[in-house]
Amino acid sequence: MKWIIIISALLLIAACDGTNDPANNDGAICRNGDTRCGYSLTKGTIINICSEMGWEYVSTCNDAIYGWRCYDHWDNITGKYNAQCLQDTKPEGAECKLNDTLCKWKTSVSACENEILVDAEQCKTDGTELCSETYKNGAYNATCQKRICSQGESVCRTDGIYSCNETGEWVSNGDCPSNQVCYDYQDDEGKWHAHCEGVDAKPNIYLYPTSPLDIAVKIGFPQGGRVTVSEPLYNDGWGVRVTPDGMIDGQWRFLFYESVQPNGWQRERGYLVPTDEMEQFFRNDLAARGFVGQEIEDFIEWWMPLLAEPGYLIVYPQDDAVIRTLEDLQLSVTPNSLLRHRYVIETTAEPVTIEPPDDPALFTRDGFTVTEWGVILL
Repeated sequence: MKWIIIISALLLIAACDGTNDPANNDGAICRNGDTRCGYSLTKGTIINICSEMGWEYVSTCNDAIYGWRCYDHWDNITGKYNAQCLQDTKPEGAECKLNDTLCKWKTSVSACENEILVDAEQCKTDGTELCSETYKNGAYNATCQKRICSQGESVCRTDGIYSCNETGEWVSNGDCPSNQVCYDYQDDEGKWHAHCEGVDAKPNIYLYPTSPLDIAVKIGFPQGGRVTVSEPLYNDGWGVRVTPDGMIDGQWRFLFYESVQPNGWQRERGYLVPTDEMEQFFRNDLAARGFVGQEIEDFIEWWMPLLAEPGYLIVYPQDDAVIRTLEDLQLSVTPNSLLRHRYVIETTAEPVTIEPPDDPALFTRDGFTVTEWGVILL
């Protein structure tokens, strides 16, 4: 019995020694420690790392305004792949290793030719095929393979939800309604579940440069979503000229948009506000958070008539840390000070007990300032 325990322990140490020797990973889906570029339907361009569980999400590359891209870089010194989010300059050295074939965006295969990745094979885009990799004999090998599913699974695709039927085939369930987005996740058993979900967010963005400024503004949705209404017209982002008084293209005081995205807002801490006291509450709370003047007046003018039904409001404040997980504000010029805030609001006829949030942090306007408030009605 003692020898069995000792041998088992030695085998465990050998399997987890962290040397990344290709011989130790023969036949694995990836090699421990490598980082690689990938793509997620909900997060966009991402970086994955190879762990004992396979490729796992690490971070997102913000490539909408700044021009950031993810680059797979073969490091000749360490003998590993290194994925980087870079703005303009590619990493020094080769992007890939000769004879490797790699998955690109999970739907196509790229081959390494003359130290750069070139498209080699396109997988079916209806959800029935995915690019799959193995690491064996010191090289990556990628192929398009039929996605194996188990009955009851469902996943998001660009044209809607696909479900796995009783014969193990992916079939389309159609697209989500126009005011919702597809959202999928894996349960504890690794099975995928997709559903349509969404809430409307209605923010105003105020820009105050220190001198006339041309700026590009875009909204990213790390978990999926889209802009549905905008003024001025959003298209694939705004490109505007702003003056120090906050006027945008000489016509607008703010950029307005409505968006739909998964409902990931916090609803554990908030305020209970009688509707006959709500105007004073919002004036005080907005001022305490750092909003001023016309920003507060715009909020009061638009939202007070819409919330005037008798009863109570349950107001859940959302700070920047929460907002960034659902809506990413991307600016081509970095502001000196940035203030982002949302209220998630529910109505109730009867009072309820709710734990109050922490006091808002002090906000100081300094140089080029950007502020943004928004409301999500549930």
